[in-house]
Amino acid sequence: MAQEHSVPLVVWQETFRHMRFPGSLYQRAFESMFGACVRANGRRFIPRTTRARGFLRELGVEGPQITRWIPTGIDTDAYAPARSPDSVAALGWPEDARILVIVGRLHRSKGIDFALHVMKWLIGREPNVRLAIRGSGPELGNLRALSGALALGGAVKFLGRLARQDMVDLYNAADIALCTSENDLLPFTLIEAGACGRPSITTDVGAVRDIVLDGVTGDVVPERRVEAFGRTVLALLKDEERRRAYGRNARRRAEGLFALPVVAQNLLEVYRGVAA
Repeated sequence: MAQEHSVPLVVWQETFRHMRFPGSLYQRAFESMFGACVRANGRRFIPRTTRARGFLRELGVEGPQITRWIPTGIDTDAYAPARSPDSVAALGWPEDARILVIVGRLHRSKGIDFALHVMKWLIGREPNVRLAIRGSGPELGNLRALSGALALGGAVKFLGRLARQDMVDLYNAADIALCTSENDLLPFTLIEAGACGRPSITTDVGAVRDIVLDGVTGDVVPERRVEAFGRTVLALLKDEERRRAYGRNARRRAEGLFALPVVAQNLLEVYRGVAA
């Protein structure tokens, strides 16, 4: 349709690898039916993750057609730092609780089971640590059972769907946002947490380094081992100055890179360049 009406076609490419089954079936079908047409008629291809550039080249897109990286944007006016003491009270935890938060689908690939084992390790060294898990999915029952088997009790809470303001309050109540995924693409929750001025600790997965600058806005743990991840969390919990610095840097990065007006302006520049 874009070709029929002489509308320039611009592609915003997020993924940077071939999908796993069953998603690979849809990806191959699309490539077989439309791939050549999209490459032939696409005027510009925008990498939505930094790693997408190499994948676009692998698919046969010519270098001059590929623009600079433009990431997903969020509302940084809504997702912003704020004091939310009521959020901690609503969770039923004491005011001095050290709160970790994970937001994501409760699927095996998200590694929530790994996070629960990390919590078991942490509680033996920092009894006040707590973990809020916001999400739903097929693993909820198994994760509740694992939490019980690990005797985590009230130190872990599973939260269902929340309104956006409640999500903002949850981020602001947290000391650190976690991503423990085994397989992921671009953990959007880390962008939201960073916009709220919260540092992140994450496994080295997907395009997570597009969001978290290791040693600047958070920590990227290269080894996916319980003790390695736990020690990283414990060290940041005990270093308030570094935690606050990470949070400030994360907020600045969100404002300068992920804010909706910034993303919109960058996209407009691409469209105007094509139209010209």
